[in-house]
Amino acid sequence: MPVVPASTPAAPLSAKIPQVTGQKKNGKNWHENKAAFRPLAGQTSYAKRAAKQKQEAEVKKMEKEMKEEKEQERQVCFSLESCLSNA
Repeated sequence: MPVVPASTPAAPLSAKIPQVTGQKKNGKNWHENKAAFRPLAGQTSYAKRAAKQKQEAEVKKMEKEMKEEKEQERQVCFSLESCLSNA
């Protein structure tokens, strides 16, 4: 077995392998490796989510009250129109 002296390295460890360009044997082109898809959804703290849900609930409650008031006004106008048309 031939022994390689330590003073002459067979290949430098930091040498980069040249990237292959062109086509594969099957005719397809080489592509860069893609990183995994990791979205940032679901990474907010519970306190922030709870505060946001509380605010959304308040807005929804206010919108519901506004719709109820509008519906009451519509019902009043509707009953007045029917009373006026009968007279």
